[in-house]
Amino acid sequence: MKLFKPVWQSKNPGKRRKFISKTNSQDILKKIAASDPVLEVRLLAIEKIHDDEFLAFLANNMENTKINDVVIAKLSSPDVIFALITHGKTIDIVQKAALKLAKMSDKRVLDYLYTQNIFYDQNYIRFILDFMDAMEYTPCQEMVYFLEKVLKSSYNDSYSAFVANKKLRSICIKAQGTPLEEYIKGITQYNENAKFNMY
Repeated sequence: MKLFKPVWQSKNPGKRRKFISKTNSQDILKKIAASDPVLEVRLLAIEKIHDDEFLAFLANNMENTKINDVVIAKLSSPDVIFALITHGKTIDIVQKAALKLAKMSDKRVLDYLYTQNIFYDQNYIRFILDFMDAMEYTPCQEMVYFLEKVLKSSYNDSYSAFVANKKLRSICIKAQGTPLEEYIKGITQYNENAKFNMY
């Protein structure tokens, strides 16, 4: 039986914070991040952890918005972020991970969301349309498929239909002279005289 606990298990939060500032032990930092009773201490430990898989696990199993925000901001592996989208336990985690991946211009987020039965949820559709603005990659078939599906399912939400139609027009201009342009023009809901163009 040990007479003295290690410093990182001290009852004094100040000593635990000081320990974190001096250590680079990933194993101990992970233990602190997962179990320390003081949120500030846990966040300090998280900032020094470099294991994306562990951080994603932490975010997916800790019901704390602040921890989730810090963790997702730190994530750098597209594969780990995509795993959070496909296996996130809460809609908050999924949306934050999707936004992060969109900003990394990874089109897998659209590939996945296109296959999900989310088109009954107009709030979620609006979220997706908004974060599509963060995607900087060139127009692709996946984006068009997604927007087409939004148009076909948003008959009761003029805002979503308007935004999807506007994005399709923008893609069509950039895709001039390609098969993608012809496909967009062939979408029933897409035409220059659509009622959404008046906005």
